[in-house]
Amino acid sequence: MIEEQRKQKLDTLELTLLLLSKSDPEEAEIIRAITVYLEPQRVQRRARSEAIKAGIARRKAMGGHVGRKQGSRDSRPRKTDGYWKRPS
Repeated sequence: MIEEQRKQKLDTLELTLLLLSKSDPEEAEIIRAITVYLEPQRVQRRARSEAIKAGIARRKAMGGHVGRKQGSRDSRPRKTDGYWKRPS
């Protein structure tokens, strides 16, 4: 059921309400508690995203460069020990 709703691109709140309507009271209470816990984080994440997008749009509107400088490199080599080794 959840996968079908994700395909329809439902908002998290809409999906939560759908789950609440189709579950028993104990499950509904757990879903409500998780939603109440996660909602402030979702709002904060959305606000941060909007602020970043507004800053990028403002910089573009002023004609400024957005992103890394052309040809810039890392100051030190990146660690690769966490990557899977590709067979040669």
